[in-house]
Amino acid sequence: MSHAPGKRHYLRSRSRLHSVRFAARQVVTDLCRFREFLMSFFSRLTPALLVCSVISIAAAQTQIDPGEPGVITGKVLNSSGQPLRNARVYVREHNKPQIGALRYVTTGQDGEFRIVNLRPGDYDVFAVPSYATSMLTRWSERVHLPHDKPIGNVTIHVGPENSKS
Repeated sequence: MSHAPGKRHYLRSRSRLHSVRFAARQVVTDLCRFREFLMSFFSRLTPALLVCSVISIAAAQTQIDPGEPGVITGKVLNSSGQPLRNARVYVREHNKPQIGALRYVTTGQDGEFRIVNLRPGDYDVFAVPSYATSMLTRWSERVHLPHDKPIGNVTIHVGPENSKS
């Protein structure tokens, strides 16, 4: 029994359609399995990532050089002698090239600051008031930290008469 030529073409097309549908179902099934695998993988990975994040944050918050004994404390005052709060106080080694970011602290309500973990030597300490729009307007003092007792104290007076660039 032979089929007409048009009917043969129809049967082949229908067979191809079934093959395509089967392949599409297989792809969808594989994608669902892959999605389940990814969800399972990341659900197991999330606690490990959380632990790694906590460890890296803790490491980033460690002191820059905890073995160095030097400390500079001081106070920032405005031109009328009142404490200047929220001023940024920067420190850098005198006559040495600056490598990396400048270290700074912010003064408290009483205008006082404390910078720790410094090597003995000479430092330029400069203050930038919180209202300043540029670091070009700054007031500075030099502090020496001797080897035998690397502790320094400085008072920085901020005002037009003390302006240094």
